[in-house]
Amino acid sequence: MKTGQSRRSFTVEVSKADDADSGPEAEESNASAEEAVTTTESTADPVQELVRRPGPNPHAEMDKMPLPDPSRADKMIADLVAQDPEPPLVINRAGMHNPGWKIKSVDDERHVVWWVLDLTGGRIPWADRNAMLSDRAKYYMYRLNKFGGWSVRQIARLFNVREERVMAIVALQQLEVEKRERGEPLFDGLQAYADAAVGANEMRGTGERHIRLLPTRPAFEVLDKQKPGKREVARSCRYPMVESGNHDDPGWESEVRSREEELSKYEGSILAREFKERLAYNMGQTGKGISRASLRTQPPKRPAAGWSLVVRPAGRGQDYEPFVATPDGSRRALTSDEALYLRRMKPLPRRRIM
Repeated sequence: MKTGQSRRSFTVEVSKADDADSGPEAEESNASAEEAVTTTESTADPVQELVRRPGPNPHAEMDKMPLPDPSRADKMIADLVAQDPEPPLVINRAGMHNPGWKIKSVDDERHVVWWVLDLTGGRIPWADRNAMLSDRAKYYMYRLNKFGGWSVRQIARLFNVREERVMAIVALQQLEVEKRERGEPLFDGLQAYADAAVGANEMRGTGERHIRLLPTRPAFEVLDKQKPGKREVARSCRYPMVESGNHDDPGWESEVRSREEELSKYEGSILAREFKERLAYNMGQTGKGISRASLRTQPPKRPAAGWSLVVRPAGRGQDYEPFVATPDGSRRALTSDEALYLRRMKPLPRRRIM
């Protein structure tokens, strides 16, 4: 008996010699072989099958859909916002420490506990859904930006997510379209399998934005009785000093909330601008003449005429512009790529924003 195995189906072929030697033993061996083949079929890894078998273009139907005019963006966004549920108001009261860790799910079979870290302090409900946008929603974002004339800010408001997420999705979809045009396999079946496994089927976010949480615990200083200065000032105060976390003040919570909103918008604009600059550099849109190779593993060769040096004059009272000193003794201004390289090397004049 011979057993033939194909990719999608399994067949059992019986030769004439095996057919002539029929009997109980032959029937038992045939049943064992069929059972073994069935077991092999059930234990086949579906992920490996999807990797080896790229699927058709899932966006062929969406390419034929008409796109709305950008002038209708405000009305469409207003209609969607009116349908959104009112999020619960969460106030970070003093004395209550919420680290942000929450249990998402528990896998009893593999003894795995999945945790979620919420850095928004509960301000954005269901924040994890913003990372679960479906592939159709992502491709629709790309088409709105590429062919519909929609700006990144309009798309972010329409889908209720951050501008950084929209820029990243548009860039990745552009790479996918370019590879598809070159005929490279993209394994869309594997992507559909992964999206179904993690539940990436959301068509709109839940209000993703940058949140800046201010510390609301009382800030006080313990003064030594023997230490002059602040103790004398505190003793001479006519009224008792009120700490910043005093909940007897009815306007304390609203004041902290308004300050947090101002800082969130300010830091959010900085993060969006820096993300746009770095994304353009990583995508090769800016700094095309800058080598991305490692200087340690692939050091550049020394030119025959010698190296050109970037000189940054140092002095007080005057702002000198850097220039390039060529090997022949002349100087020239920096090119756009050289100025970008120096700007990327300069440390940011602020603390890191989380």
